[in-house]
Amino acid sequence: MTYLYVAIGGALGAMCRFLAMNLIGFTGFPYGTFMVNISGSFLLGAFVSYEAIFESFPTEIKALAVVGFLGAFTTFSTFSMDSIALIQKSEHIKAFIYITGSLALSLTAFIIGMHLFKQ
Repeated sequence: MTYLYVAIGGALGAMCRFLAMNLIGFTGFPYGTFMVNISGSFLLGAFVSYEAIFESFPTEIKALAVVGFLGAFTTFSTFSMDSIALIQKSEHIKAFIYITGSLALSLTAFIIGMHLFKQ
């Protein structure tokens, strides 16, 4: 039964990712992937922190939210592809900004998400 929750969460996460990436787009810089990874990191940090402080969610909810939704929504595989594409186009400054910005801001967003529910 848990697999069904992962599938439902994955379908929702993938649809949200698709929507976000189409709304934000790629205009010489992978803004869509950039924003999805940062917001996904924030959401995961908030989820983990909330659960640690207030209550433990049932396995099905964790599977739906973390493995399914956020697993499909965040896109570090696409991050790698976009990074290599920028490098192959010799857009090294954009690649550097994208790679370091994605990592730094995703980690920062995760920490902020964790602190959101700290007492």
